[in-house]
Amino acid sequence: MPELLLPGNIISMDARAADRLTACGNGDAALLYLWLLRHGGQLDSAKARKGLKWDGQRLEDASAALVNLGLSDGKAEEAAPIPAPEGPPDYTAADITREIEDTTSTFPGLVNEVQRRLGKVLSTADLKSLYTLYDYLALPAEVICLLVSWCVEEFERKYGAGQKPRMSQVLKEGFVWKRLGVDTAQAADAHLKRKSLYRTREGEILQLLGQKPRPLVEKEKKKVAAWTDMGFPDEVLRLAYEKTVYKKQQMDWDYMNGILTGWHKKNLHTLAEIEAGDRPARTTQQAAPAGGKSAMQDHPAAPSDVDRRVREDLERMREYMRRQLEEQKQKIARQGAELTDIYNTVSCGILRLLRTPAGEYRLLTFNRALAALMDRTEEDVAAMDWSQGFGADAAVVEDIQRLRASLDGLKAPGDRSGADYQIRTGKGRVVYLHSDNDFISREPEGDVIQRLTYDVTERVRLEQALKRLSLEDPLTGLYNRNSFNETMARFRCEPPCRLGAACFDLNGLKGWNDRYGHSAGDALIRRAGEVIAAVFPGKAYRLGGDEFLVLDDEREEADFRAAVRRVEKALEREHISVSAGISWREGGCDARRQADEADRLMYEAKAAFYGGRKQSPGRGR
Repeated sequence: MPELLLPGNIISMDARAADRLTACGNGDAALLYLWLLRHGGQLDSAKARKGLKWDGQRLEDASAALVNLGLSDGKAEEAAPIPAPEGPPDYTAADITREIEDTTSTFPGLVNEVQRRLGKVLSTADLKSLYTLYDYLALPAEVICLLVSWCVEEFERKYGAGQKPRMSQVLKEGFVWKRLGVDTAQAADAHLKRKSLYRTREGEILQLLGQKPRPLVEKEKKKVAAWTDMGFPDEVLRLAYEKTVYKKQQMDWDYMNGILTGWHKKNLHTLAEIEAGDRPARTTQQAAPAGGKSAMQDHPAAPSDVDRRVREDLERMREYMRRQLEEQKQKIARQGAELTDIYNTVSCGILRLLRTPAGEYRLLTFNRALAALMDRTEEDVAAMDWSQGFGADAAVVEDIQRLRASLDGLKAPGDRSGADYQIRTGKGRVVYLHSDNDFISREPEGDVIQRLTYDVTERVRLEQALKRLSLEDPLTGLYNRNSFNETMARFRCEPPCRLGAACFDLNGLKGWNDRYGHSAGDALIRRAGEVIAAVFPGKAYRLGGDEFLVLDDEREEADFRAAVRRVEKALEREHISVSAGISWREGGCDARRQADEADRLMYEAKAAFYGGRKQSPGRGR
C-alpha cells in the first residue's frame, strides 16, 4: 500500500507565491522554491545542487527566476570555508607510476583512452595534468573522457580538422566544470547538451539577425544563452531585432537584450502575448473634470484599436527593413560594377568562385585578362565547367590533383594557397599558370574564393632548362655527375633489392684526339653515349671524359650481363674499342661500393687491352 503523506510534517506556501509560480510557468523555479521552503528559506548552493541533482548553471538560472518573481533575494548562504592548499599538489613521476601500476585503479585505462582521443602518447607533464583531474578534482573517469572529447570537438571546430588541444587546456576546462558542479556523468551529459544547444542557437540567431556566420564574442554568447533559457521563439527574436534596428538604425545587442529581458519579466514570450501585453501606457491629455473621471477613463481604447496600432508599428518596421535591404543590394551592385571596372584594368587574370556547402564551385566573376590568358572569349570562359574550382575543359590531367589540393587547403577566411599548373588554351597551346588563392569570406550561400592568375610559361621553361643543364651532360644528353650524386643519395636512403653497375671507358681516345682532333674525339664520345643510352635508357651517366657508368636496379643478373655485352658488340661494329667492368648484387646492395668495384674491374680490362703495361688511369688511352 503506498505511503500517504498526511498532515503532521507540513510546509505551507503563500497563495500569492503560488499564483506567481503558476503564471511564470518555470518548473525549475517552482522546484527551487519548494526546496527553499523545506530548508528554512536559506539557499545553500552546494546542498541545493546535490538535493535537486542540478548543475551550477541550472541552479543559477532558477534562482534568478525567483529573484525576478520577487520570491527570493538570491543570496546564497556561504558555507564555512574549508582550509585547502592554494592549488593542486605538485605530483611527481613516482606518484603517476604508482597509480598506473595499481591493478585496482581505473587510471591506467583512462590514460589509454585519453591518448586515443588526443591521438598522441602523453608526456610526463600531460600525465600530471590528467592525474590532477583524476585525483585532485576527483572527477570520475567517464566525466574526464567526456571532458576530453568535448575539448577535442571544440578545438577542431575553431581551428580545423585534426587540431587537438593540449592537456593543460583540458585541465583548465576541467576546473570550470568542477566549479559548475559538473562532476557526475549525468551532470556532464546535461552540461554538454546545454552547450550544444547554445552553439546551435548561436548560428541560428545570427542567421535570424541577417548576419554572416562568425564566431561570437563572449558577451554575445552570454546573451544568446540567456535568450535561449528565456524560451523565446524565433519570431519573437526577429520582432525584437526589428524594433532594435528601427530605434537604433543598426543592430545593438544590449538594446535588443533589454527588450527581451523586459518581455521576460512581464512573462510575455509569444507574439500573441506581446501584442496583447506590451502596450504603451495611456495618459490623459486633459485634466479630469472636477469630481469625476476623465473621458478617456470612461472610454478606454478598444482592443481592436490596440491590435491595429501594433500591426501598423510592425508593418512600419518591416517596411523600413525592406528599404534598408534594397539600398544595401543596390550598394553592393554598384560596388560590384566598380570592382569589375577595376579588375579589367589589371594585367593578371582574376576570378571569384563560390564554394557551396556541398563542395561544388560556381563562377561568380572574372576579368578580361583571364580570358586572354586562356585564349578564349569571355562568353567561352563563362560557359566552361567550373564545378571543381578550375576550368575542367582546359585543365591538363596530371595537374588536376595539385589544383584540388590547393583549393581544399582553404579552410577559413584569411587562408591562402598557391599552385603552378598547366592548361590547354583555346588555340591548343599548353601554357603554365600560377594561381594565388585567397579565402575571402564565408557567406550564407557558401565560401567566396578569389584566384589571381599569372602566365609563368617562360619562367617554368627556363627553370626546366636550368635543371636539365644541372643534371644532364650537354655533349651526350646522358645524366651527369650531379645526377649521379643524387642517385647515390637516393640509393643510400632506399637501397635497391638488386643492382647492376657497369663502367665503360673508351680505349685509345688520346691517340684518336692527337690524330684527328678533339672534335672527332667528341663525336666518338657522343656516339658511344648514344649506343649505351639505347641499351640502358634512363640509367646511363657520363662521369667525365670518356668514362660512362650504368646503374640498373631492374634487370636480373643474366639480363644485365647480356645487355653489357650488347653495348660492347654494338660499339665494336662501329670500330669503337671499349673496356668494361661489371658488378652485380642481389640483397645488401651498396651502390657506391658497386660503382667503385665496376670501375676497378674496368681498369683491369683496360690494362689487359694495353698488353698488361702498368699505367695510371689518366695516361696512355
